[in-house]
This record gives sequence, C-alpha cells and structure tokens, in this order.
Amino acid sequence: MQKKAIISKEMQVALMDGILKKWYPLVIDKNNGGYFTNITSDWKLAQRQEKMIVSQARHIWTLSKASEYFGGVQEYERMAHHGFSFLKNYMWDKEYGGFFQVRSRDGGLSDVNGWREEKRAYGNAFALYALAALYAQTKDEEVLKSAQTAFRWIEEHAFDPKNKGYFQFIMRNGKPFDRFSEYKTIATDGKELGFKDQH
Repeated sequence: MQKKAIISKEMQVALMDGILKKWYPLVIDKNNGGYFTNITSDWKLAQRQEKMIVSQARHIWTLSKASEYFGGVQEYERMAHHGFSFLKNYMWDKEYGGFFQVRSRDGGLSDVNGWREEKRAYGNAFALYALAALYAQTKDEEVLKSAQTAFRWIEEHAFDPKNKGYFQFIMRNGKPFDRFSEYKTIATDGKELGFKDQH
C-alpha cells in the first residue's frame, strides 16, 4: 500500500511540475486567442505559430480534464474557455461549417503544409472530443451547442454511407476527396489520400 502511495505522489508531481506548470500559461496566446503551437526544446515560443485544430483541441481537453481532476480549478477552466473562443470564432468555418485543419496565428488563412482551407475528419473529431470534455466540466450551453453542431457536420460530411467509417480528406465546402477526385491537394499528408486512418 505504501508503494502505491509513493507512485501516486510521483505521478502527481510529474503531472503538475512536468506537464501542467510547463505548458500553462506559457502557451496561452493573450493577443490573438487560442494556444501557441511551437515551443523550443528550452521552453521558449518559436517564431512561427500556426494553429492546428488538433493541437488547439488537445489543450482544451487537457485543461478541462485538469480542472476536473483537481476539483474544478478555476484557472484551468478559464484557460480552456480561452481556447474555446478561438475554436468558435476562427477555426470553425462560418460559411460551410467544419473546423479548418489549420489557421494562422491570428486566425486567418495559412498555407503551412499545404492545408490551406481543407478540413480533416481527424481534426474535427478531436475538436468534438475537446468540446465534450469542456462541457462535462462547465455545463456551458454554448459549448454543448458547438459540440452538437460539430457532431452533425462530421456525420453529414465525413461519414461513408457505402463502406461505413469516415472519410478523412474534406474540401472546404464539405465534400470528401481522394486521389481520383478532380480536386488536387498540395497538403503534406496527401500521400494518405483514400485511406481511413486513426479517426
């Protein structure tokens, strides 16, 4: 029993000092919203700071779970909500729906990795995962509405009714594409076109 208590204490210290205190509030982008993405090995902010839906969503999920684990710590909850605002206002496509794969530091168009205005089922699923965790912790109805909207978008645009599962590669207008489509991607993950992976 004593050994378990020692391991538990070590894990608590690793979680708090090795993860949470290192990342937060360092990655909070107070000027543009959301979270900084690129951190150097010596814990400095890198010059280039595009914002990918997966990394933005992971921070929301982590902070929501940290708030839950530590009994509703308001600071974690506040930082999670900070990320939600960026997802809602900049990463969500207000014209066609769905979360963009990547945005610039200030939430605009980015050409990093050739994603431009494309979307991925994986990134959208991660956003849904984050929103669900944030809602579970806060019971914020706006967060719930965003999660429901994201879920419906994924089901409507990414679900494969013929073979089941979900298409990964999606154009801005919500139409899936593969290597045989008229639309040609220049994204670095284009070599995976036509496959259904981890989503």
